[in-house]
Amino acid sequence: MPSQLTRRLVVAATLVTSLLASGIVHRGAIEMPAWQQTGSEAWAPFSRHADVTFPALIIYPLEAFTGAILSIATVLSFRRDGSQPRPAALPVYAAALMTIGGLLATTQAAPIMLSVRDLNDVDALQRG
Repeated sequence: MPSQLTRRLVVAATLVTSLLASGIVHRGAIEMPAWQQTGSEAWAPFSRHADVTFPALIIYPLEAFTGAILSIATVLSFRRDGSQPRPAALPVYAAALMTIGGLLATTQAAPIMLSVRDLNDVDALQRG
């Protein structure tokens, strides 16, 4: 049976990362196909207001880094616990690796999104 700390960390990490994940699914499955139909001229102003202003510049990184820290803390607590069954390690490690992978992917996407803040050239928006 996991320690109380490990159990609490699993719950906290799941809650925080699920908030971010649900937004990503919504964006990828619903918003991006819609924006592909409306074009970059409509997408850019929306994105400027939704993604690169307060509160998004605070909330998105806070969710991402909090989720990563909680996932890593869960791994550390799980390892220190030592009494866990071996199969339980896979989801604990996978969750931390996927969270870190999401942060790494964001290092490529974030500069592109931040560049939209000052970009008004339609051709450049379509290339970006």
